[in-house]
Amino acid sequence: MRLAWFAIVATTAWAAGPVDYVDPLIDTHNSRWIFFSSACRPFGLVNLSPDTRTKGDWGAGYLYDEKYIRAISHIHDWQLAGVPVLPVTGPMKGHLGAETYKSAFSHDSEVARAGYHKVVLTDYRVTVELTSTKRVGFHRYSFPAAPEAYVLFDIGSEIGPTKIQDARIRRVNPRELSGHSTLAPTPRRKKPSTVYFIARFDRDMDSFGRWRDGQVIAADQPPGRDSGGFARFHFSRPSRVLMKVAISYVSEEQARLNLRAELPGWNFDRAVKESAEEWNAWLGRIQVEGGTREQRVKFYTDLWHAL
Repeated sequence: MRLAWFAIVATTAWAAGPVDYVDPLIDTHNSRWIFFSSACRPFGLVNLSPDTRTKGDWGAGYLYDEKYIRAISHIHDWQLAGVPVLPVTGPMKGHLGAETYKSAFSHDSEVARAGYHKVVLTDYRVTVELTSTKRVGFHRYSFPAAPEAYVLFDIGSEIGPTKIQDARIRRVNPRELSGHSTLAPTPRRKKPSTVYFIARFDRDMDSFGRWRDGQVIAADQPPGRDSGGFARFHFSRPSRVLMKVAISYVSEEQARLNLRAELPGWNFDRAVKESAEEWNAWLGRIQVEGGTREQRVKFYTDLWHAL
């Protein structure tokens, strides 16, 4: 098939680096919860990316002109959302909601590619890097020296196009959390839908806590709707934390099996490289010749969205 400005050729090999033409930031000025992708795999269950707006459908998710990041969540799908997290420093404000703990960010220090996203939370001086396998989100956080550093799990808050009907989070051991969020029905999705997750760190948490209805609660109190949890760390010098979050729509145990099968190790850079290779394999099924770089960016970004 010939087009006016380039040829499309089906192939089983791929030209060097078609993934380099993908620009996830295209069409993010007036976007929708389901439209933006960055740290994901082809046809992945996980679609991990920062959220500048966390509530609603149109105007939610990642919008380029917004000034704040309110969460980093793992599911951006039609009538589905889930597992919003955020690394922060200073006093723990997770129980006060995203409008309280949100952070400013700058596009000057941001990198968004197919399978990878990097952004600096300037209010907390935390650098966030994201990648994934199909069912596991992989996070790398670079913290400054901080006596109080947290990873917030705001799993009971309204997220994307849905409210939360029930939520649970618990500490399994010093490095692992588990839980679920049950998404309330919507006009288009008539039944509740539960997202199960396992979150595992590469170092021990100094402590773990939970909140409900705007108040920090004791460990023996049951959480529920409008609840969340936090992992606390203490850093006497700048430090990195790796976190893996596996999800499942079946059970916590299935999420743990997904984690074990897809991401047993802790090599973040290898996961980024493997994601790029997988995207190249898919995108390279079609090669383009001729045209301008801008036209090739548009072609491969559109193809990437289709995948």
